[in-house]
Parts: sequence; C-alpha cells; structure tokens
Amino acid sequence: MLIVIIAIGESLVAIGLGARGAALDTGVIVAAVLALVVVASFWLAYFDFFPIRGQQMLVDRSGTQRTTLARDVYTYEGAGSGWSTFLDRIDERLAQS
Repeated sequence: MLIVIIAIGESLVAIGLGARGAALDTGVIVAAVLALVVVASFWLAYFDFFPIRGQQMLVDRSGTQRTTLARDVYTYEGAGSGWSTFLDRIDERLAQS
C-alpha cells in the first residue's frame, strides 16, 4: 500500500513540475486539471472501490471458492501488504455475524 501512496504522490509532484516551466495558458491548466482528476480517480479506485468490492466478493462466496479468492487477492497484492489488513477485517466482521 505504501508504494501506491508514493506513486500517487510522485504523480502529483510531476504534475506541478511539468506545469512549472510552461506559460499558464488554457492548455496547460486543462492538462493539469485532467491529470489531477486521473490521479484522484486512481486514489479512489484503490482505496475506496477495490476494498468494498473485495469485501462483497468474499461475502458472496463460501468454502473453497472463498479461500481461493482470498489466496489470489493476497498473492496478487504483493504478499498482501494492504490486503492482509483488509482480509483480517473481513474475517472479524464475518465472525461477528
């Protein structure tokens, strides 16, 4: 998860540095705003949409399908940096149900 935060931060810095040397005309302003929208959408997708959808997918499955999905998510996330916490929370919520 830290690598995603760093990458998004570097994108914001790159937007500022790229616009720094240019004259602030309409094209530069539109490009900077669009770049900020793209970065914000990546942020929302990674930290808002994916965990909600992942939780929904885990709740909808049971048994072997659920175990397989949890394993795949953990593996593809790079040893589960962010997903391990996410999966722990899912397990706690399901245990309370």
